[in-house]
Amino acid sequence: MPSLYSLGFAMAGCQVALVDADPEAERLWYRAELGQHLTLIASDEISHECATGHCWDLCWNFAVLPTAPEPKNWCSGWCC
Repeated sequence: MPSLYSLGFAMAGCQVALVDADPEAERLWYRAELGQHLTLIASDEISHECATGHCWDLCWNFAVLPTAPEPKNWCSGWCC
């Protein structure tokens, strides 16, 4: 379930926005008591979010970053 790959960012204290998250994943975020770090966005809302000045520090694909060589080196300091 792709939405769960971002739990680590929330556990590190980051605010996380998920696009088109699976409803079951949303339930699991709250079950893990990380819902306060979660914002849900529908893919058709992204253009509006950007047009109104919303931006994100990191956009990632769940299938790429975890498989990168030494992923801890890539993420060092992002959530501090």
